[in-house]
Amino acid sequence: MPFPALPAALWLADPWHDALALVLAALLYRPAADLSRFALANPAARRHYPGMIRARHRWHWLCRCTGLGQPELAPRNRPAAESRALALILLALTWRLLALAIGIETAERAGRIHYPRARRWRLTDYGWQCLVTTAPRTGRREVDKQAAHIADYWRSVRVGVTQAAPGRLIVRALRDDPLAVPFGPDACPRGTYEPHIPDVLYVGRDDFGTDRYLPLRGLTGICVSGLPGYGKTSLIASWLCQLTITPAAQFALLDGKDGGDQEPWHDRAWRHAGDQLADALDVLEDVHAEMRRRLRSITELCGQRNAWNAGGPIEALPLLVTVIDECQTYLDLGQHKGDRIMEGLARRCIALTGELIRKGRSVLCLTILATQKTTGDSIPTSLRDNSGLAVSFALKTTQSSVAALGDAIREYPGYSPTLLRETPSGIGTAVVTLTTGTDPFTRLRVPEITEQWAAGRAAAAAHHRRDPRTVQVPAPELVPVSAQ
Repeated sequence: MPFPALPAALWLADPWHDALALVLAALLYRPAADLSRFALANPAARRHYPGMIRARHRWHWLCRCTGLGQPELAPRNRPAAESRALALILLALTWRLLALAIGIETAERAGRIHYPRARRWRLTDYGWQCLVTTAPRTGRREVDKQAAHIADYWRSVRVGVTQAAPGRLIVRALRDDPLAVPFGPDACPRGTYEPHIPDVLYVGRDDFGTDRYLPLRGLTGICVSGLPGYGKTSLIASWLCQLTITPAAQFALLDGKDGGDQEPWHDRAWRHAGDQLADALDVLEDVHAEMRRRLRSITELCGQRNAWNAGGPIEALPLLVTVIDECQTYLDLGQHKGDRIMEGLARRCIALTGELIRKGRSVLCLTILATQKTTGDSIPTSLRDNSGLAVSFALKTTQSSVAALGDAIREYPGYSPTLLRETPSGIGTAVVTLTTGTDPFTRLRVPEITEQWAAGRAAAAAHHRRDPRTVQVPAPELVPVSAQ
């Protein structure tokens, strides 16, 4: 044994010294862990360290101030069916009589306060986060209602509450708001706009700074809604730029505004049309016919009934993306009342679009509907409700939010798109029906795609344009008569 270690070994040989060492280790464990986390954190996270320590040590006080600490109900208010052992009853009566005799109030009568337990405090680039274990009568809804007051005390831009599991919440203090920082294609994850199998789409960066993706497997419909100028065109352009670099994705584009937003993509798109209902119906007829052809021959094309199980889109069997921008131009029957011809065309457009959304899952058909509001007077509810994903930018009314995201948005008011109307930070920010923990929604910022950058991508990928109808079903092998 080395000489310096000998005195330490002799000192620890005493049992009292061992006990003292254990006490010191217990006292110094948390400061040592905090200092190690502080040393390992990056410079952007270290500046939030004093605020996190203050928030952790004042957690119980903050719970009392915001009503998150719940007093235990007195025994007289407990259910009568609660049973106790005889010895415990006698002990409780004895203790109460003694308390009355000496004039003190017992903790049992006064009611014990139960606090949500906060632990695992960790620094992040935007603030800090902790894991909160809920208490009786204090759950996600109660913590979410007090999030604004908690943010004020923590001096944060926003406090995010996410249900990670039953009885487990992740509470994040955001002193720097990730949603307030616009970013372009250069700040997206590596490989987003490089050639890859078109089975996933990058959506954006959520309000905790995490990059979020959308799996396309089994997805047939996407509804994008929001006020003009808040990011719908930029999001769709981002998706097209991700898919355009591979011949395994082909497009059919309908521009209901006919304002030139999709004009740079005409050389890359298989079919395209403006705001004329007859032209749009012609495009939808071709897309629907291609879907029906695939449904009849999908087994011969890829060997399985579901093309996603056979490896997903390839050049011979591409992902067929139909983008219907300002879809109310083609799908709103109310604007054609009195004109039987135009109303018949609109009904046919609705029927074909519904078929694409309902039946295109196994044959790699994806339909994207974009409109300012997805209420029943703009888009048939059957199309909206059958779409697997909903994206909503800023909206004015709660009714529009419910139409865009479903009735569940009423139970999560913090995710309401009506809170995204502030400019300029609200521009490019959306609420998406991507789950975060057990929460059914995600708030995120989409990439900012300029018209010039998108036009350059479309022109560079024009040679990838293919007619998906040119895929030929292989001829069946002839079996010799002798082998039958």
